[in-house]
Amino acid sequence: MLQDEIYRELTYIDDAGYVANYYPHTIVANSLSKSNALTGMRLGWLIAPDDPIEQLVKTHSWVTATANTFAQRVAYEIFGEPGALQEQQAAWYRERHALVEAALAASGLRYVPVDGAFYACVRIPDGSDSLAAALELVERRGVVAIPGRIFGDTLEGWLRLTWVAPLDQFEEGLSRIAAL
Repeated sequence: MLQDEIYRELTYIDDAGYVANYYPHTIVANSLSKSNALTGMRLGWLIAPDDPIEQLVKTHSWVTATANTFAQRVAYEIFGEPGALQEQQAAWYRERHALVEAALAASGLRYVPVDGAFYACVRIPDGSDSLAAALELVERRGVVAIPGRIFGDTLEGWLRLTWVAPLDQFEEGLSRIAAL
C-alpha cells in the first residue's frame, strides 16, 4: 500500500488515518513541499519496508538523478534544528485554519469542513458548471478558483480555493463567489 503524507504536518483533526501505524507493508511518500511552503522545490522521500526498497531505488534512478544543491541546503536548514521550522509552519497553518473556518461559516456558502492542507471547497451558489463559474470569477471578478470538476464528477458544482493569501483577500473572494 502507498500512503501519500504530503500534507501530514497540515492536518487539523485528531486521527488523520496514518495507515503505516497499523499496516507494516505500507510505503509512505512525503516531502518538504507543502509543510514548509516550498511547493516548487519537489524535495521528498519514501519510507518503506526492506523488501521493496531495492526496486524503489532502481525505479527512482530512472526518474531523477538527485535533488539539486539548493534544495538540499534548504532541507539541511529545516532539519538542522529538529522540528523547529516545521512546527512554526504548522502553527501558522493551524492559526489560519481557525480564521478560515470562521470566514467560510460567515460567508453563507456551503463548504466542506477543512480537515487538512490549505484548500477549501465551496459550493457554487446555483450548483452550476464549475468550469464556467471559475472562468467567470477569474475573468470578471478577479478571483482565482479551481473548478471542482477536475477532481471528478462528485465535485462538479464546487470550487477549490486556497487560503494562503491574506485573510481579507480570502474573505473578499468568498463574497465575490457568493455574489455569482
